[in-house]
Amino acid sequence: MLKTTVVIPSYNPDVKLSMLVDELIMSGFSDIVIVDDGSDFGIRNVETTFEYVKKKAECTVLHHPTNLGKGMALKTGFKFCMHNRSKDTIVVTTDDDGHYSVSNMKECIELYEEKYMEESPVLIASRDFKDSAYSTKRRVFNRLAGVAMTYLCGVDVKDVQTGLRIIPVKYMKKLIAIEGERFNYEINMLVELKYNNIKTVEHIIPMEKETTLRYADYNPIWDIFRLIAVMLKYAVSSLAATVLDVAVFYGIILMMDDTLLHIDKSAGMLLATFVARVISSTFNCIVNKRTVFKSDEPMKRVIIKFYIFSMLRAVVSYGMVLGASYLLGSYADTATVIVKVFVDFVLFFAGYGIQKKFIF
Repeated sequence: MLKTTVVIPSYNPDVKLSMLVDELIMSGFSDIVIVDDGSDFGIRNVETTFEYVKKKAECTVLHHPTNLGKGMALKTGFKFCMHNRSKDTIVVTTDDDGHYSVSNMKECIELYEEKYMEESPVLIASRDFKDSAYSTKRRVFNRLAGVAMTYLCGVDVKDVQTGLRIIPVKYMKKLIAIEGERFNYEINMLVELKYNNIKTVEHIIPMEKETTLRYADYNPIWDIFRLIAVMLKYAVSSLAATVLDVAVFYGIILMMDDTLLHIDKSAGMLLATFVARVISSTFNCIVNKRTVFKSDEPMKRVIIKFYIFSMLRAVVSYGMVLGASYLLGSYADTATVIVKVFVDFVLFFAGYGIQKKFIF
């Protein structure tokens, strides 16, 4: 087996944690780090559970004085591994209630050793809810969240909340710096892995039955809002550029309407689209590179690809707006601008994924 450290964030555990530890040890795992996230030792079985696992030579138990959240517990485990384990170690994260079976973990590790050792990606064990007792609400949320993650962030993972992951120790420093203290940390991790150019691979594991998530009540509706909040910061730059584009476009249209620019309809539309796109694209490219995608690509290379992309999008925008203006029988009026806003809104969503995959 690979040099492996199992990290288990734990909050108010019961006998399931003891059973999990015993099974891990019997299966050959000899390095288990358990992070007590400020558990209430007044609750039945909590203290005895920690006392039991502490006696195991294979276990290291770390403590938070108060409950800080699953994300912080993972970070504490990662920090410990970063300082106390060699860089060729892989960290396997799992939950304290046996939600993920030891056989699932061994399957993922064996797959990693067989296929991915040279690449050193992060392996995400996505749960297959097909034959499980999971509620329809939870299944729908996980699927929608996966689609959103793939499209908006370019992270092709079906299960964004899975707690079973394989992560090389060499990535620990970057993971500790990621924002998030609770369940949102696991979503943030996927996004930041993408923008740090750390490859992720997915492996599907079956879920035969539903187990209680002990860390906190799992609220799909709240998680949807949390995921949207994570995504919004990646959309603000493009939306701001779109507003700038429309403002410049409208200004040039008004100049033609006031006969300040004597130019025919087609050429005028093309000029307005071109100038607006150059200004907004420059703004969008700089902000995306430095703030949104935090790309390490050289600016010259990025801006060339971004301009090519923007010009292609401008051609599509020009054709669609011009065609709509002919159909509407309007040109230098508010209706044209409304059409422009609608067209660019559609192109924004179509082009957002392209930027992440091919430019940044």
